[in-house]
Amino acid sequence: RNVNQIASINLSKYKAIVLCGHPSEQNALKLKTFINNGGGVLLAPGSETTYQEFSSMLLTLGVKAPSSAAGQQDNIDNIMRFQKIEFEHPVFDKMFTDDQKRKIDSPEIYYYFKMTASPNILPLIALEDNSALLSESSISKGKLFVLSTSPVFSSTNFPLKGFFVPLINKSVNYLASSKNG
Repeated sequence: RNVNQIASINLSKYKAIVLCGHPSEQNALKLKTFINNGGGVLLAPGSETTYQEFSSMLLTLGVKAPSSAAGQQDNIDNIMRFQKIEFEHPVFDKMFTDDQKRKIDSPEIYYYFKMTASPNILPLIALEDNSALLSESSISKGKLFVLSTSPVFSSTNFPLKGFFVPLINKSVNYLASSKNG
């Protein structure tokens, strides 16, 4: 569905949703209500989401906006890679053996929004510039995971990595659980 069809969806029927794109301010406010009531959202920018749109959406949701956009779509000259993963976070529980934790094949990130740690932003996967590729924010009774790059090949090769699908699956399960605190 189109992200702006959120207005026609009864979100209370769901525990967690995955959203790629930038909804209107009205729909972002509906998402905020969903999160405030205990829902979980995994949010990623769309392939054409601008820095201003992404920042505005995060501010509407009650999360600090990214400091800037970094990189360039379809440009592999200046890529970012994983620097640190918070393996102790429940979303990574039983995802890896100890040996695998040391051998993760980092994706290449070409274009992303620089999310930095703050009181309500916990980086789960940090990039080489210390910005968060994946972060968690607690908002009232719910949770928000933000993937700071669009999961499309012009921005990253992350969807091609074996780690991507289990990460999305475990993230949605975590966000939908009542034990996500």
